[in-house]
Amino acid sequence: MKQMEITSSVSFHYYTDFDKAKFFYETVLGLQIGHDFDWAILYQVTGKSFIGVVKKDKSSITQGHTRNLFSFTVSNLEECYDRIKHYENEFVFDLSEIKHFEDIQLKSFFFKCHEGYDFEIQSFQSEELKRIF
Repeated sequence: MKQMEITSSVSFHYYTDFDKAKFFYETVLGLQIGHDFDWAILYQVTGKSFIGVVKKDKSSITQGHTRNLFSFTVSNLEECYDRIKHYENEFVFDLSEIKHFEDIQLKSFFFKCHEGYDFEIQSFQSEELKRIF
C-alpha cells in the first residue's frame, strides 16, 4: 500500500473569540502568518508546519469537529483515501467522502481515529497554496 506523500501539517484550533486568539498567536507567541483565509489563519511554526486558528462558527469545514483537528497536506489525496479506507471500522471511523471546497481551492476528507481524535487529509488545488503548503 502506497505511503502518504506529506508536504506539510497543520494543527487546527477552533475559537469562539477569534480576535483574542489572533492577538495570542501574533503578539503573545509572535508567530508569522503563513496564509489568511479570513475565517482561518494559518501561522507558520517552522518550515511547513502550521497552527491554524479557526472562527469556530464561520466555516462549513469546521462542522462536527471539536477543539482540535490535525491535518496532513498531501500530493496523493486519492491514494491516501484508499489507504485510510482500508482500515475503516477498525482504526478509522466516521470517514467522509472526498470533498471539494472551491472557495479555498482545497480537496479533503475527514475521519476519527480509534480514540476519537479528528484528522483531515487535504490537497490544495492552486499553485500558490501548493507552494506554501
